[in-house]
Amino acid sequence: MDKHATGKFIVFEGGECVGKTSQIKLLAERLRVFGHDVVVTKEPGGGGEEPRRIRELLLSGTLSPKEEIELFIKNRRLHVANLIRPSLEKGCIILCDRFSDSTFAYQCYARNLGIESAQLLDADARQGVAPDLVIVLDMPVERALERLSQRKGEVSAFDREKREFHERVRAGFRAVAKAFSHNHVVLNADASQESVATAVWGVIVERFPGIV
Repeated sequence: MDKHATGKFIVFEGGECVGKTSQIKLLAERLRVFGHDVVVTKEPGGGGEEPRRIRELLLSGTLSPKEEIELFIKNRRLHVANLIRPSLEKGCIILCDRFSDSTFAYQCYARNLGIESAQLLDADARQGVAPDLVIVLDMPVERALERLSQRKGEVSAFDREKREFHERVRAGFRAVAKAFSHNHVVLNADASQESVATAVWGVIVERFPGIV
């Protein structure tokens, strides 16, 4: 985290249908009980009207891998400048559904784009802002795809990728978490929502003892 930020930046990562949205909602509710000002956001799409338009384009499935990563990085730059940094400077706790790790897992590991160049683009977009904690919700791809087949609502181009793609995504998340273990925790998401929420809260209390 850069020296100007006074809040906490917590990111939830993982493949499709691992429960990120639900766990973020539960954690936000719990933190607000303790009086915290919580900002919930996501990538792609967080940070204003232009990022929302970028999200629609990214989920359409009409872009090349190079175009994908360029738009994700553009979204991140806007997201950090418009929402994340200002919220941190106000002392908020930010809960973000996807951030840098998703770029590495999806575009670099799954789409075979160079991770070194992606890291440079990502660092330039973040401008010194980095998560205090990344919680990776992990489950076997077979179980995630079962959930995906039952999901109602928005289905993106990423959802429609083949199983092999999702396996590479999962491997990517695990590799990044291992490489940056100082601020990453991998949790088993193949459990009841309540069990996962309990595990998430345990991590939060352990990492930020003054938060409750």
